[in-house]
Amino acid sequence: MSHKMLLLPVFDGQTMGAAAVAPGSIHMIRPAVMPGTCNVYIDGDQTVNALGVYMDMATLLKKLEENGFEFLDLGGAKNIGMVQKQDSGH
Repeated sequence: MSHKMLLLPVFDGQTMGAAAVAPGSIHMIRPAVMPGTCNVYIDGDQTVNALGVYMDMATLLKKLEENGFEFLDLGGAKNIGMVQKQDSGH
């Protein structure tokens, strides 16, 4: 019997490591505050079940697609990973 797990590079602000995650347990992926990282939320309590993944969201999504994940783009996702400049009026 074969079980597939995703090995994700994780970073908690101090320590680099890896986390093995069951593909079906991923609930949500969001960009993180720190550039080059994203947060992967797994099933359960999302206040404690979040992984800080040391990979930008665009790269992670591309790698997931290459491994059989499917995403439905409802528009606007073409700017994933790009920093948006905001005009502050100053």
